[in-house]
Amino acid sequence: MNRNTKSLLILALLVPQLFYAQPSNSNVFNGIDFVASKFKTHNIVAIGETHDKVEVTDFYIDLLDNKSFQKSVDVIVIEMGNHLFQDVLDDYINGENVDQQELYKLWRDHTSCMLNNSDNTGLIRFLKKVREINQNSDKKIRVVAGDPDIDWAKTNCLQEFYKYLGKRDDFYANVVMAHVVKPKKKALIIMGNSHFNKMKTESMVKKGTNNPVTFLLPKSNNNIFLLNIMSASSFPYEKLKGLKKGSVITTNDNWLGNLRLSTPFIKVHPLKDQTDAIIYLGEKKNLKAEVTTPFNNKLYEKELKKRTELPECND
Repeated sequence: MNRNTKSLLILALLVPQLFYAQPSNSNVFNGIDFVASKFKTHNIVAIGETHDKVEVTDFYIDLLDNKSFQKSVDVIVIEMGNHLFQDVLDDYINGENVDQQELYKLWRDHTSCMLNNSDNTGLIRFLKKVREINQNSDKKIRVVAGDPDIDWAKTNCLQEFYKYLGKRDDFYANVVMAHVVKPKKKALIIMGNSHFNKMKTESMVKKGTNNPVTFLLPKSNNNIFLLNIMSASSFPYEKLKGLKKGSVITTNDNWLGNLRLSTPFIKVHPLKDQTDAIIYLGEKKNLKAEVTTPFNNKLYEKELKKRTELPECND
């Protein structure tokens, strides 16, 4: 191979990467309208999120205000809710008078409650908005809690706790099966970015396990559209300078789709194999945390401390 031929081959490899150095306008959409429109062609729209960020909750609230979304969606499945308290959640969403302390058990008694040092203000804002919409509409949107139904009053040691913690993805997927897929409902399902991916990690492949999306895709005839809120530290955010926050970019875009990103994505796979689109809300480091509201409940704080100190189970 002569020098000219080598140069041409190198140029051929580099030109696509240089040409597609930012997303094409034809693959960029208004995020709210785009997500709402996907229910015309899909029964399930999944959003992998970044937790406890103001911009994320604001995006959901704007989506809830969209009339097309309100008419299309029957169910919203959330990650941050203990399924044990589904009846309480139903009552609240349907406008009933619900004791605040009972409602707050949704996240205070969540499997990951020990990670929290305040109430979930983003979720409070979100649930309040759904309740408000339902009070002013004949068509009701149901919110379903997707976290395992752990009863902390009956959980006395670590292994009892681990039984619930270790099945979070499976439990969530089965909740979606029971409340969305089998009754043929239209649903928005929301979970953390690391849980929602169309590909499996190497560990999942070895163990023969699934994340909720890989489990649900064949069960739903692949009728799921997946978006992930971009939060990867390895993402070249400078390429999106000037792009309006709240935009969606589909991964059939040559530049975006061929990126290989680290956590929460799987670096060995191009992005187009992992998700259908990303939601751009700004650079991860600039996203604002939701307001912290202390528990102000000494009994609960004592209970939370007890949970962090669970002993090993006796054989």
